[in-house]
Amino acid sequence: MIFVTGKLYWPETLPAPSLYPALTEDVKCDVLIIGGGEAGALVSYYLKQHDVDVILVDKRRVSGGSSSANTGLLQICNDKTLTACMHSFGEQKGVRFYELTRQAVDELEKISGQLDQSPDYIRRECLYYASEPADAESLRAEYQLLKKYGFPVMYFERADIEKRFSFSKEGAIYSKGDAEFNPYKFTNGVIAHSVKKGMRVYENTEVVHQKVQDGGLLVYTNSGHTIACRRAVFATGYEAQSMKRNANAVISSSYSIVTNQVEAFTGWPHGCLIWETARPYLYIRTCPEGRVIVGGLDEPLQKQDASSLKKRDQLLAKIQE
Repeated sequence: MIFVTGKLYWPETLPAPSLYPALTEDVKCDVLIIGGGEAGALVSYYLKQHDVDVILVDKRRVSGGSSSANTGLLQICNDKTLTACMHSFGEQKGVRFYELTRQAVDELEKISGQLDQSPDYIRRECLYYASEPADAESLRAEYQLLKKYGFPVMYFERADIEKRFSFSKEGAIYSKGDAEFNPYKFTNGVIAHSVKKGMRVYENTEVVHQKVQDGGLLVYTNSGHTIACRRAVFATGYEAQSMKRNANAVISSSYSIVTNQVEAFTGWPHGCLIWETARPYLYIRTCPEGRVIVGGLDEPLQKQDASSLKKRDQLLAKIQE
């Protein structure tokens, strides 16, 4: 699968990442992690806290998939609202899910502070606005639920938004406790942290087959060499669909741009994260270098890059709006 096209911004912020060799011999370990993105990196971090013998492989370079292109917004509230979670899973489990997302944002801050190079983790407030006036009622109900269960939120009416921001919306939830970071720096940093604790990493090493053997797994790679392990973790992100299809999973194309440096963010208090109730939604953040990242305009998976320039112009117009 081709995850990303176009010129990527995050790799430019870390021009000399650590490089790792391809596998050239048969090896053994307790746990094999397949995939060197954010998920695989975090699995390695927790396993190395317990001195597990770990090998991580990636068929490309580590952090070469979506970790090099996602926009790095870390939010407690997410695509599925607390209201929707409670309808789907029940009150207790729905609230617990949101408590875990809050815990995860905190945990990522702790891990970021342990890395040799900062991944630019910055705490941010967040504005979640009603895309259409009709969305304000359900947004207000969502606010009441979040507040009831102890999440740090306020509700802004149109006048509150106009007083603080350079635009106007019918209503919005304003929350604290979110964050932003550089996902490429983070992933490379966490993997380097695990390597210092003894993890072995092999890039350009693709798993082509595996079989159960002697109470564990024997994994075959594209080089003809094998990895014997007790357990394997498939942290392959979107590519997991090619190995074990989830009938409910839909892979779409999404678009994002990074602007040149902006002199000032007038009418944008504290560089807060911004997103909206529409689905698919627009999401906007700043960068430490004074740039703006905006993403969205999702559509069914596109095989060609022909619409990228059109999407670029549309996203730029959204920022100006």
